[in-house]
Amino acid sequence: MSPHLYRVHGLTLASDIELPELAPQRGPRDRPPDVTVRRGIVARRTDGEPAGVAFATRREHAVELDLPGIGRVRVTNGCEVTVEAAPDADPASLRAVLLGSVMGLLCHQRGLLVLHASAVAIAGEAVAFAGDQGAGKSTLTAHCVSAGARLVADDLLVVSLRPDQRPMAHPGVPGIKLWRDALAELGKSTDGLAPAWARAEKYHVPFAAEAVEAPVPLARICVLADDDAARDGRATRLRGSEAVSNLIAHTYRGEYLGVVDGRPRHLHDCARLAAATEVVRFARSRNPQRVAVTAALIARSRAA
Repeated sequence: MSPHLYRVHGLTLASDIELPELAPQRGPRDRPPDVTVRRGIVARRTDGEPAGVAFATRREHAVELDLPGIGRVRVTNGCEVTVEAAPDADPASLRAVLLGSVMGLLCHQRGLLVLHASAVAIAGEAVAFAGDQGAGKSTLTAHCVSAGARLVADDLLVVSLRPDQRPMAHPGVPGIKLWRDALAELGKSTDGLAPAWARAEKYHVPFAAEAVEAPVPLARICVLADDDAARDGRATRLRGSEAVSNLIAHTYRGEYLGVVDGRPRHLHDCARLAAATEVVRFARSRNPQRVAVTAALIARSRAA
């Protein structure tokens, strides 16, 4: 039995590698974990099939990632992760990859709907912020939490779709990765914070006390857009194919869908999600002096 047990994205994860970014799961271990993470040898073989994605090789039931500076990782059947770390791999960078790209690949293998989005809970409902890298998802999320919201997930959001209930947003890593300047906007320093990865001015900021512990109904997905004229925020409802195409565009590591033959299922799930929740284009000014005001307005408008 792996010594470390965690709960994240609706999955129980048993790991040989300690993941301090996650809160340990308490209580009896009376059920086998959904996912196991083990150290081991991921041998280079020549019988793999090119996956069409950088650093990835596909085999039956498994995908192997050859990650420069990190090591080799095999993800099998959406339930097993084998890690052969490079001798000089930075531990924080290794954990960032495991909790990011590797977890995204594993969730795609399991057929889960994974958005490139951060989310907060306000008055018992989740609001997600989707966008490209650098769109400001994490910064806006952190300001919403500072305004009284609860953290659901940062950067990687798993959404479940069941016929008998609303779409549910599952708790992710109980922390937010923020650049130094974003921390300064929140009045926080980097003292005591662990770097999110080596040689970068981005830090993992724990928010365990402000994070939800159970899935939350997903009420709105905001696709972020920059517009100084929108000032504190302007939401425009997206419908039909426009809503679906935005969800597809903002899928976490969407390139992995082709690796796991998941595109038809994913299209179907995005159509279901677009029909079941509100998808909007949320334009706002990126002026750092306005982010806190925008976050406060979001918190008040959803809580009203």
